[in-house]
Amino acid sequence: VDRSPEAERARTQLRQAAARDLVNIDDEERNRRGVAGAAFAVVTALLAAFLIWSQAAWYSRLAVFPLMALSYGFLLSAQEGL
Repeated sequence: VDRSPEAERARTQLRQAAARDLVNIDDEERNRRGVAGAAFAVVTALLAAFLIWSQAAWYSRLAVFPLMALSYGFLLSAQEGL
């Protein structure tokens, strides 16, 4: 951990910005979560399309819900910063 005065100032500024904006992840992590959310959304859409195309039973189609919730959670986290 860098203990130089410049690094301490930078950390203080980041903490103040996080407290002001009520976020606990930085922009880099938000971008990663946005990419992960979009990827999960694409996989979920493809899985849902396959299950509909293959006329899978209704209970098999329920497997789409956890993936949909996960992708939405990542996208919302990227948007809100929490």
